[in-house]
Amino acid sequence: MLLFSCQYDTDRSTAETYIRYKAIQEYQYNQELKNYDRTIPDTITVYNREFHTELNETTEKKYLILMYLAGDSNSIQIHLLNNMISVSKGMALSSADIKTVAFFDGSASYTILGSESGLFEIKPNYDCTNSTIANDYKITKNLPDWIASGEVDSGSYETLGNFLSWAEDNYNSDCSRHTILVIGSHGIGTSGTESNVSSSLGTLYSFCPDYTSNTIIHTNEIPMAFAMAGFGTSNKIDLIMYDTCLCGTIEEAYEVRNYAKAILFSPNEIPGAGFPYQKTIANINAGSSIFSIGENLAKEYASIYENWKASDGSRPATITFADLTLVDGIKSEVSDFADYFEKNTQYSYILNNSSYNYLRYNNTKITSNNINYDCNYYINKNNVPHFYSFDLGYLCDKVQSFAENNNITELSEICTNIKSRLEKIVACSWRGNTSAGTYTDFNDSTNYYGLTIVGNSALKNYQYYNPYAKTTFAFNTDTTWKNLLQLLYPEEF
Repeated sequence: MLLFSCQYDTDRSTAETYIRYKAIQEYQYNQELKNYDRTIPDTITVYNREFHTELNETTEKKYLILMYLAGDSNSIQIHLLNNMISVSKGMALSSADIKTVAFFDGSASYTILGSESGLFEIKPNYDCTNSTIANDYKITKNLPDWIASGEVDSGSYETLGNFLSWAEDNYNSDCSRHTILVIGSHGIGTSGTESNVSSSLGTLYSFCPDYTSNTIIHTNEIPMAFAMAGFGTSNKIDLIMYDTCLCGTIEEAYEVRNYAKAILFSPNEIPGAGFPYQKTIANINAGSSIFSIGENLAKEYASIYENWKASDGSRPATITFADLTLVDGIKSEVSDFADYFEKNTQYSYILNNSSYNYLRYNNTKITSNNINYDCNYYINKNNVPHFYSFDLGYLCDKVQSFAENNNITELSEICTNIKSRLEKIVACSWRGNTSAGTYTDFNDSTNYYGLTIVGNSALKNYQYYNPYAKTTFAFNTDTTWKNLLQLLYPEEF
């Protein structure tokens, strides 16, 4: 069939015009891809060169990105949609073999993708838009039973486990792809399943709130989800990316150490737009190591959020990239720290005395003595108890300085051991600038900052909540840190 004739140049048919237009469009598109700036600013130092060999591997490989986007809450759905768009664009720019599938759960007030839950197969498309996600990427056939009804509880670890299991079975059945898991939602740090406290949404928190079901995923439930999908010591997720606030704690890292090799997360709040997926994925090629992928995201994140500040204006953005294969040993070293102060109570005052405040929030002002993260920023602060986490490496700096000034050799050595362990775990950590001058003595040349540990609670509405008091998670069970907190803050237990 003759679509058009070139005989009469002044009388082109509609088909010819369309084909010429598409050819020009494709040329411009290819030029745009060709000229895309993949440069990631060298904004932070990547410290650790002793990463696990599997994380440094650069042989040719394929990738599977799994996105668990729990948006059945407030103010985050549009950001999660934009994250999927960014991934689609990044895949179009990458030369690697990447597959991406996403679970998305919207809220009743959300209309672009609807309030119900859905599965999406994200494909390479530099022109990806909202409608592309909604109309082209949504999976509507052969849905698994757990999501067939439409509305799913994204605050349940079983939903996370079902999604991971389904994705691995359908997109990585031969285990040939390196798995990168993104969890995008609200978060508020360490928590375990409650034993004798209220199970209301605001009282106990980790991440992925579902306002329809009034549920959340607790810290100690995350391994249950991973186990459901067949992950474990012999089959680990290559990289977890917690695109959720305040999850950059020792407790969270320790909880998933047997299920993943590396983790990216933030000790502080994460700005609403979240991680910079497009450029990070654009830089993935067949020889990219997990180490290089995490390094690139951390550096790009730092370049974007350098001057961002938390909602109260005092704390900057942060990011930490850690090797989970080296986390296990920290339990004994932290226990040594806790045990020392239990046996030598005459020195415990430095951890919570107003003159030192090494492990207590200073209600008047965050000082150079007190690097803390308030684990409660978007829930109503008038009626929700919350707690504070403190940078473990920075805490050891302060305690060690005290020990050396007072010739306490044993305590100084304990602090050295913890910092040495953190130096192995932390590949890179970064915190942005702030006009408040916070953390002025936070030494950027060291590589043991970036992982926080729970300290004291804050009194809200006549009740305390310390995660160690009434909940169960691995670091609580495997260490004596709880004993130290009980010694310092008996009213919280």
